[in-house]
Amino acid sequence: MPQLTLVLGPVAALAVGLSTWGGGLPGAAAVTAAIATLCAVWWVTEAIPIPATSLLPLALLPALGILTANDVGQAYGHPVILLLLGGFLLSTALEKSGVHRRLALGMVRLCAEGPGALWRDARQESPPLVTGRRLVMGFMLASGVVSMWVSNAATTLMLLPLAMATLEREKSARLRTALLLGIAYAASIGGIATPIGTPPNLLCINEYQVSVGRSVSFLEWMSWGFPVAAVMLPVAALWLTRGLGAPATTELPHPGPWRPAEVRTLLLFTLTAALWVF
Repeated sequence: MPQLTLVLGPVAALAVGLSTWGGGLPGAAAVTAAIATLCAVWWVTEAIPIPATSLLPLALLPALGILTANDVGQAYGHPVILLLLGGFLLSTALEKSGVHRRLALGMVRLCAEGPGALWRDARQESPPLVTGRRLVMGFMLASGVVSMWVSNAATTLMLLPLAMATLEREKSARLRTALLLGIAYAASIGGIATPIGTPPNLLCINEYQVSVGRSVSFLEWMSWGFPVAAVMLPVAALWLTRGLGAPATTELPHPGPWRPAEVRTLLLFTLTAALWVF
């Protein structure tokens, strides 16, 4: 089967290239269509690793005379691409070091248990009762804040294991549904607040600069997006948590003592966010 999918890509590319060229498209356009078809087929079938397929245009477009090597290199090294890459690297570091889990638990406890959670020992034998509403709101706050700096999908995937562990002993299907939907909704809402929050924001800024000739700063985008997110997040939380005022049968895990890797990652994350903003 892998050998079949490996051959399917060039065959489909050749068929598309010949048909478009025979249909009246210029040669360069037909070759471009063929390369796009090859990449699409190999992406879908994963005949070779997806990142390797993504590098095919870097080699094929200059080799076939469609673009110069400089043009292709500038497209791959576009500031938007590099900014997205930085966000992905940060999200990977947050997940690997465990900082995302510690930050999420801190915000969840702050919402669920009140301000006293900041100094209360989470490992005490009788923690305060947590209502379903406050539990969902805490997770949504964590998801929204993290998603301001990490992509929506990465934020949801990072918080999902923590949510599943928290819901392990929860019997209310209503609460489980609200919590999982809340994390996903809050990630999408939080992503509006900053340019790095979700790729469409950066694409919008880039297109605006190309069309109008004026760049949008990080703070200027936040002046538009953050108020929208600040209104939408509590509205979505209140809607999802209606009828969830009863205590939840959950127990929030304790993150344990700070580790050196967590401290270093948090410092790097804070520095990067500050440089983005200012």
